[in-house]
Amino acid sequence: MPRKQIAQRVSGMIGLVKLSGNEHKFPSQLSGGMQQRVAFARALVVKPDILLLDEPFSNLDEKLRREMEVETRRIQQEIGITTVFVTHNQEEAIVMSDRIAVMKEGRIVEAGPPLEVYNNTQDLYVCTFLGDANLLEGEICEVTDSNTLVRCEGIDLKAPAIVGSGVSGGKVLLAVRPERVKITRRKPAGPQDNCFPARIKDVIYKGPTVTYRVTAGRVTLQAVQTASEPADIPSPGDEVFVSFAATDLIVLKGEKDEQVAN
Repeated sequence: MPRKQIAQRVSGMIGLVKLSGNEHKFPSQLSGGMQQRVAFARALVVKPDILLLDEPFSNLDEKLRREMEVETRRIQQEIGITTVFVTHNQEEAIVMSDRIAVMKEGRIVEAGPPLEVYNNTQDLYVCTFLGDANLLEGEICEVTDSNTLVRCEGIDLKAPAIVGSGVSGGKVLLAVRPERVKITRRKPAGPQDNCFPARIKDVIYKGPTVTYRVTAGRVTLQAVQTASEPADIPSPGDEVFVSFAATDLIVLKGEKDEQVAN
């Protein structure tokens, strides 16, 4: 390749990863994020058909990792190159992907669009691997065309209609994501699919969000909500109401004591 063409391609790639003005610096003079961009540019400058990124952000701190997720996604979309992104970070996989494949023991367990897999998986391992999930074992009490009534530790829950393959001997395993569980001091107005009183066990303040652990009889649930004013955040021991829609419940295949993701 002529020297002039090489210089043009290198210059274009440096501009793409937003490192213009740093051409004559040594790697030791660059920040961790900038070094990551250099590695990215080196891989792209040869114009590969497919790009493999294997745990590219594992050595970066949380803030820098989030910045690189956005930047890498931008570059990948701008170039339009097929990219295989390998990671053990579930949030990173969801953020970066158009399609996600969850692997277990060397085999693909489930694949599809990230939100579809996250919200609709029926696999116990996939459900617990892709984020937190409240698991609820119950017994089917009534089945209709649109809903199923399930009794979980004395609490009656309205769940989606259950296909025969998801049921074994009248038992069923349900999951609900913590961000789907609503915590209110007063009982919500209007009809609710699932609503019952509970007591706050733990409150974990995380800045923009608050994580609650609540108990209702023998059931313990985790809920994640946007943080409000400190005075509005319930305290341990407070009585509250828990509510979520029937469609928020995921019907899983498997038993609760089977292997779940760590």
